[in-house]
Amino acid sequence: MSEHESEQILQVGYLRSCMDRRFVEATRRKFEAVTGLSSDRYYHEALAGGALNQVPTPPPNPNPDGADFQALVNSGTLQNKYPRVKHVFLLAFEDSQHQPQVEIIEPTHAKL
Repeated sequence: MSEHESEQILQVGYLRSCMDRRFVEATRRKFEAVTGLSSDRYYHEALAGGALNQVPTPPPNPNPDGADFQALVNSGTLQNKYPRVKHVFLLAFEDSQHQPQVEIIEPTHAKL
């Protein structure tokens, strides 16, 4: 038995989000709720354009209604690149009262 077999594997995460201040806190809260991770257990990278920025095949002009994001989720691009990682796709937007909302986007064809 190796000395590492009894050690617990530390659960950590990675969140890539839009840097728009309206959505950062709401996105972090939703990510923490979905993953069960506390804020000191994941790396948060906030970029202009969020998850659509710097992916292997980003859409040329991100669509604000979420259609391009849904296409990325459905493509399996990230899931295929990192197959042993749990993927959670969140879409942040403002509701009619200008309050930030964050929803989980489920892939329609890709495997998670």
